[in-house]
Amino acid sequence: MNTRRDLLKGASLGAAALALTAASQHRSIAAFARGEDDAAPWWLVAPLSAGASIGGGWSLAGLSPVAAGASILTLRHRDGRQTRVHLCAWSEAPRGVAHTALLDMVVMDGGQGDQPTEESLGRSLRSLASRIRRNELASGVDLSELALLQSHEERVARYGPESLV
Repeated sequence: MNTRRDLLKGASLGAAALALTAASQHRSIAAFARGEDDAAPWWLVAPLSAGASIGGGWSLAGLSPVAAGASILTLRHRDGRQTRVHLCAWSEAPRGVAHTALLDMVVMDGGQGDQPTEESLGRSLRSLASRIRRNELASGVDLSELALLQSHEERVARYGPESLV
């Protein structure tokens, strides 16, 4: 049975770049997948940008380029707490608190995955996942480069869990 990753690798989903509402947010999907220094995938959360509220007291603090098979989304709560969410690929089943058609949103809080996620964070991530889903599935977007992302399990096996926190 083909996984989503297998389908992405074989898919030719178009060549047009996604037009964003702000030119400063424009990043090519190919640059994002290669992990170029200035290629943080802000197009995924457009039209939101750094500092934007995502609900529940949480806001977008930062988004990294791809490194070690994922992009890291940093969220800040109004009380000063920060949380890192790894945007990974998923293949057989998503494992994160939220997911999109293509990405798994894995909260990296130093735990073992056995504690429940704070409700406001979970709701905010599910809402953000809806926005990302619309952007990643927009007409004309070439997603073939996203096949370079790795699932959380692949990342743990390759880099070790201690290096992914």
